[in-house]
Amino acid sequence: MSGLVADRWGAKRTLSATLSLQAPAILLYLFTGSAASFYVLAIVFGAAYGGVMPMYALLTREYFGAKAMGAAYGAIFMLQAVGMGLGAYGGGWFYDHLGTYAWLFGSGTAVAAAAILFALPLRSPRAVVAPAAAAA
Repeated sequence: MSGLVADRWGAKRTLSATLSLQAPAILLYLFTGSAASFYVLAIVFGAAYGGVMPMYALLTREYFGAKAMGAAYGAIFMLQAVGMGLGAYGGGWFYDHLGTYAWLFGSGTAVAAAAILFALPLRSPRAVVAPAAAAA
């Protein structure tokens, strides 16, 4: 669904919107008191998280071009995987040492908010003029 939204409003706006939905959803996990509220929140967070991931590929192509897609997106995907692995380890560490997941959800919210702050000032990529069009 986020791909359709990105086609209409742009990948940067869609990324910012899905991150803006994801950040408070992470924090709201602290306040879920029932299975029903947990499932509703899980759907909202899942939609936001699932909407964010394809935007990285779109933005990579827009900013670095198709030729650099393998190397640039490969590096981005590797860093994502390392971050997710460290996040899972960190969550367990926080729980083992503090007895709660509150710090995990708080730091996850902070990271998502920082991602929004990094995404907002991105300039639109410059249009690339095809060589045949430039010669005409």
